Amino acid sequence: RKPVAYLLEVNCPPSQDTATGLKHAEDLHDEVLRDLVNMWIVPNVVHVHENENRDGAMGPCGGWKCVYGDGDGDGDSDDNESLHAGQTKPQCTKASQENRDDNNDDVNNDNLMVPSKAAILNKIKWGMLERKSQRIYANAQVDHSRTKTISLSSQSASTSTSPSVEEITEFARTQFPYFNNSKSAQIFLENAGGSQVPSQVIEHMVNGISHRHRNLIGSKAKEDARATMMTILGGDPSTHTVFLGANATSLFHTLAERFVESGYLRKGDEIVLASENHMANVIPWQRIAKRVGAKIFWWTRRSLSETQCANLNLEYGTRMSTDLDSLLTVNTRIVCLSHASNVLGSIRDIGALCQIIRRPCPNVQVVVDGVAACAHLYTDVATLGVDWYVVSCHKLFGPHVGAMCGRTEAAIAIHAEDSSIMLGTVNYEGCSGIVGLGSYLSILGDGRNESKTGVSLDRTNPNALKISQPGDDPVQQRHSLYAMPKYQKLSTGRLVKSYRHIAKVERHTSSYILHHLQNCLHVRLIREDDNDADVTSTIPVLSFIHTQISSHDIVQWCLQHGLIIRCGYFLSTALLRAEFDTHNQYMEERGGIVRVSLCHYNNMEDAKAIIHILGTMNGWD
Repeated sequence: RKPVAYLLEVNCPPSQDTATGLKHAEDLHDEVLRDLVNMWIVPNVVHVHENENRDGAMGPCGGWKCVYGDGDGDGDSDDNESLHAGQTKPQCTKASQENRDDNNDDVNNDNLMVPSKAAILNKIKWGMLERKSQRIYANAQVDHSRTKTISLSSQSASTSTSPSVEEITEFARTQFPYFNNSKSAQIFLENAGGSQVPSQVIEHMVNGISHRHRNLIGSKAKEDARATMMTILGGDPSTHTVFLGANATSLFHTLAERFVESGYLRKGDEIVLASENHMANVIPWQRIAKRVGAKIFWWTRRSLSETQCANLNLEYGTRMSTDLDSLLTVNTRIVCLSHASNVLGSIRDIGALCQIIRRPCPNVQVVVDGVAACAHLYTDVATLGVDWYVVSCHKLFGPHVGAMCGRTEAAIAIHAEDSSIMLGTVNYEGCSGIVGLGSYLSILGDGRNESKTGVSLDRTNPNALKISQPGDDPVQQRHSLYAMPKYQKLSTGRLVKSYRHIAKVERHTSSYILHHLQNCLHVRLIREDDNDADVTSTIPVLSFIHTQISSHDIVQWCLQHGLIIRCGYFLSTALLRAEFDTHNQYMEERGGIVRVSLCHYNNMEDAKAIIHILGTMNGWD
């Protein structure tokens, strides 16, 4: 019988020109593909008659030699002679014509070419691959049907318009390849160090690196990424600007340099730092303060004794206080805060703090580290009143790219422009990944991704999700090879709904773990208040030490049992470690603090697993 499909391999001339989109290279590609369609695809797919003249429709082919037979069995007919420009003769065998007319009727074997040994081997290999693909597809369909059934049954069983915790995590996990890979059997509870990545981010990054064109595709990816981060961070395009960088640390360093080079920070000025800050939001300010002769004041979470302060070797003249108001003076120029602590998990009311800061210091610039917070809550920078808000996308389900949203007036005050902040060529593939991140957050808020799984969280909208394609890119319009993966534009409404789903899951899972840790005799939680069980004011980060078992041993035990957590000090300040009595050599030798950090794709099975695994350690209770 005639085959129902053809496997084609097309080799276009490779060169550096083809990667840069030069016209002569693009024209050559167009000619090769046009002739391929004219000589092979159209005759064999739509079965054009031999006597039909298609030259006017597709244009003449030139410089090609036809190497496939006409089906007469000897392979030496005149139809196999060289074809020159304007001499196209589509091949359509009698067998193919009969197959077109009679559908499933058997074809006369005399009209089929005798296959070579290589063709037979290829056919066997192809058959094996096809059977393997069918098995994979069948397994995927089983999983798909199961997930879809869960969603539909839950929809009919409840009248609530809000999805359950189980439905949210089930839906989220279908979007992350980590959970669909049998080799990734480990439970991942180290999200504060870097989250897993959804398929939307991966697809956009692969596409961005597969079709590189700096001036068009790269530039568009950069602008789309900045627009996406503007939405995610809640900035106002009329009053804010988004800058991209290698990571949050590099953006803090670059920003600090602008305060010095612009003359904004001078000798005698004061910088206030929070003791809970990550060192990325500490070291740049200490460095520039030392350079210009500015002073550093510390806003601490707990009071320290004179002995503790002496052991910290603080620089002369350094002040510290648990009362932020007492640290603010007319000389305060910069205040650096954390929206959430990557160790304590506490969320700060940044809006209220900005009001406190600006009463005595109307011209101060407030710099906020949002790295730990951005995966768990909607920041809404435009209403917080901050001047600079910095995040790292790799802790927000995205690529290794840093983003900083700055108030335009604040940027003008320190002469911050693209050329002085976004140093060098931006990571275009990472920018594509940020666009994919926006797509994922939109899908999570909408609750549907029919382009991939068909599962839905939306119980009120029975209509299929309309997935749009970017259509304003001239390169994409000219070449279908450059078509971006399907995506859904992120809106503020969907983003806010996404964060509601995220918070709902994380409260549920983290409160379960917290409850069990609090009831363990030998566990000391590292929190603002060890007796505070209110997890709504924290991100799902739980830090603790065990008085009988070292942190190193706890992490290794969990790893041996298929669970990933981490220990250390996580680049926290010496002040914070002293405040919570973990700043000593004994603690360092034991591995510091154990940290468990969750995200919305961690389900109750994950939460129960860590409690069970920890409970099996000798000496745990």
